[in-house]
Amino acid sequence: MRTNIRSLALFCLLLSAVMFFMTSQAVAALTAEDVANQVKAAMAEGATAEDAVKSVVAAAIAEGMSTKDAAVAALKGAVEGATALGLNINATIQDAVMGAASGAIAAGQDMNTAIESACQGAISAAAAAGADTEMAAQAAVGGSVNAAVEYNQDSAAAAYAAMSGAISGAVASGLSTEETARVVYGSARGANVAAIATGQDATAIAAAVQRCASSTAEAHGVDSGTMVAAAAAGTADTGPAEAYSPPEAVPEMAPPPVTPPGPVMPGPEYDTVEPTPDPTASPT
Repeated sequence: MRTNIRSLALFCLLLSAVMFFMTSQAVAALTAEDVANQVKAAMAEGATAEDAVKSVVAAAIAEGMSTKDAAVAALKGAVEGATALGLNINATIQDAVMGAASGAIAAGQDMNTAIESACQGAISAAAAAGADTEMAAQAAVGGSVNAAVEYNQDSAAAAYAAMSGAISGAVASGLSTEETARVVYGSARGANVAAIATGQDATAIAAAVQRCASSTAEAHGVDSGTMVAAAAAGTADTGPAEAYSPPEAVPEMAPPPVTPPGPVMPGPEYDTVEPTPDPTASPT
């Protein structure tokens, strides 16, 4: 009888501890700021952006945070960490996107969800830091294709997800249509350069990013024609990186002015010439 009472007491104590633990976890739920700070702390201690983001994203997902929220927050932390440490922001973004992809895979989640969210976070963070968002997009999408190759995933699908995230980040940051077109151009160029470097089907990747530029632009109410043109230019460009300038709309030509008719000028006057009689003609 005494043993049963002791067992019951132990069970109640254990149950109370579990309930207390669950309650404390609910109160101290992981926040996006926590994730960003963890990435910055890891980078400050010498971890690469890829390793820092991979471990933090995997842990955050394991603690119940969504893949989207974890990836966005981790990229924010990576860009802020690079700025504080004087690191190259674009190289950091490329590595951090790969880290977000691998962290999601380690947590058993969809890689492309992490890629899309990481690219969104990269553009938003780059814009907030006053960095070149075109180059940030090129780095982010290039890192996405690299991650797909590293983990034997569909590189065209990864590029599509990355382009979607980049446009969403541009729109969320309040970038103008021209600035968003530069982000699209950089994204497409990054996808193309990475495809060629890794031996992927550049044609399939180009088609994927152009489809995405059209559908995502329409979803956000952005000029899809301008975005598709930017994506097409980016996938065709393999030269040195230069700032992209979207083509300006050609204004319609106004019809030539109509000149009102002037007064009718009288024609020249001619003297009437009488015929000269022929002196050799016989009179009638």
